[in-house]
Amino acid sequence: MTVDFATLDGRRKDLERASVQLKSEFFGMDNIIDKVISSMYTWYILPELITRPVIVNLWGMTGVGKTCLVRRISQILNFFDRYVEVQMDSTSSGSGFYSSSIATILRNSSIEENTPGILLLDEIQRFKTVGDNGGDAPVERFQDVWMLLSDGKFAADSSLFREVEEMLNYQMWNGNKSSSDDDDDDEPKAGRKKKTNKPMVVPKFFINPWEAQNLKKILKLSQPVQEIMTWNLARVQSELINIRTRTNTWEIDYSKLLIFVSGNLDEAFSEANATEDCDTDADIYHKRTKKITQSDIKEALRRRFKPEQIARLGNNHIIYPSLSKSSYEALILRTCNKYVTEMEDISELKFELDPGIYKEIYENSVYPTQGTRPVFSSVHKIFSGALSNIALWGLENQFQNIRIVMMPVEQKLVGICGEQQIEVPIDLDMRSTRKLNTLDFNTMVAVHEAGHALVYAFLTKQAPAEVKINLASYQGGYNALERSSGLQTKQQVKNSLATYFAGAAAEEIVFGSNRRSTGCSHDIKMATSVAAQYVRQHGFDGTLSLITGENGLDTDFNTNVEATNDAIENLCQEGFKQANSVIVEHQAAFKLIVNALLDSKCLTPQDFKQLVGNLLEINLIEPSSNHNTAWLSYTQKG
Repeated sequence: MTVDFATLDGRRKDLERASVQLKSEFFGMDNIIDKVISSMYTWYILPELITRPVIVNLWGMTGVGKTCLVRRISQILNFFDRYVEVQMDSTSSGSGFYSSSIATILRNSSIEENTPGILLLDEIQRFKTVGDNGGDAPVERFQDVWMLLSDGKFAADSSLFREVEEMLNYQMWNGNKSSSDDDDDDEPKAGRKKKTNKPMVVPKFFINPWEAQNLKKILKLSQPVQEIMTWNLARVQSELINIRTRTNTWEIDYSKLLIFVSGNLDEAFSEANATEDCDTDADIYHKRTKKITQSDIKEALRRRFKPEQIARLGNNHIIYPSLSKSSYEALILRTCNKYVTEMEDISELKFELDPGIYKEIYENSVYPTQGTRPVFSSVHKIFSGALSNIALWGLENQFQNIRIVMMPVEQKLVGICGEQQIEVPIDLDMRSTRKLNTLDFNTMVAVHEAGHALVYAFLTKQAPAEVKINLASYQGGYNALERSSGLQTKQQVKNSLATYFAGAAAEEIVFGSNRRSTGCSHDIKMATSVAAQYVRQHGFDGTLSLITGENGLDTDFNTNVEATNDAIENLCQEGFKQANSVIVEHQAAFKLIVNALLDSKCLTPQDFKQLVGNLLEINLIEPSSNHNTAWLSYTQKG
């Protein structure tokens, strides 16, 4: 192989420029972009060395930019004409036969065999080969994808040759039909003129463009499509016989593809289901998802695919964390400024935005588990239309410079020029929802959440990740608590029970048992589940046989659940009493937490430690990778 080092250096610089461009467009993804560029380095620089597809797996919650990144890579590197995107839905009928297999999709694309191209297998989580019961799941489409992921080659399908034969038969039939119609009669038929002998005009093309392109791929022809279009039927028949005798060419070779596999695995990204959460600090989700490992991904894949199929995905798993708060802030800043720049170009006005606008848009647009899409939608809804009205006002009054500020309480965007101003109404939905919470309600929630926070901090010697009240999503408040997802001791499980019951205990201590709220119902549900596992699965109460409910799959297990009901109730009572005791003993710290929540509505770990760290002897502990986040939420019922 002759190596052109100047060409290689040019390609290397292309990748470097692509990396810089991508990092300017995608916020908080520099590390992801570096990994992707590194993964495709040899494929792009020296594709001659590639003998099987390069597979890059991209995993993350929705809206973090997985699909968009692949599309931009194909555009920036001028591969968009050799780019194919497949939505991996294994059961829907799609658009017919031509979308039922990966091989057919590739054959009908502009990617030639044994040449570099980019294939995106998107939303792979929808493509399940293992059912919920552990058996085979029905798969109606894309069953050949595992062949492609193995070595990039498909076994030749004899139906392809049948396509060529049917085309030849049709051409012969059509030609005979035309000849029959053109035969001269000795005597003209009634109403028909006798044909004169004219020289036969030889058509320039015998084969239409679509058929020629199909022939080129099926018969692995090197000639250009325009030349194949001029072939007669005998030449096509000869090429068909030729490829059938060359058995070594029967494989369909796409071994030089760069294949991106993209998806959202709910089992690994367990927080992804909290789609209504617009209140939790984005950095909490960001830190949690940064701890997801390749082992977590493979465990999630195991519930969808067979082991040999998971192996074909390889070990190049790039895991997207959810976006951080700073990434969302940068995205909002850039999107707003883009609208402003476009409006300035159109109107020739100059706009100055107050920084408070970005803050209020963040508060009313960010759902940390849903990524960027709600942000773009909210910026357009809150800012774009109002900006147009302010610009029109400026043009009508022949202004040049306009300052724009937000009035969040009044829900207005205000344009100001000198002594004049215009107020444009806007919708801040989340602010409206939070305004519905009365002082009495916020006090109830503050007491409840302070109970959770206090008991958790005292028992674990660790500050909660976040405590909030006056929310839009949970209709109340929540504690974000770090919990071990690995092994737990008997005492740690008991501590969890006390933490769950701490909200109810706090309400009874402050308001009395008759004024305890229905907001404790979720806590009771979770605590009962923990207590049942304590007795029936972990054997912590002395019962060593595994006990399952009526839905237990294995009837060999002990199903006498009624015998353990009293033990579970006693355990819950013990947890409630422990929570009550901790709160009564540490009333001073409890009151500080309640008042701080009523004042600021939110406590960070740093706030919490500064407030009651000395009283409870707690430290700021960075959770390890075997921790996940539990949300203890207060929900207003009835």
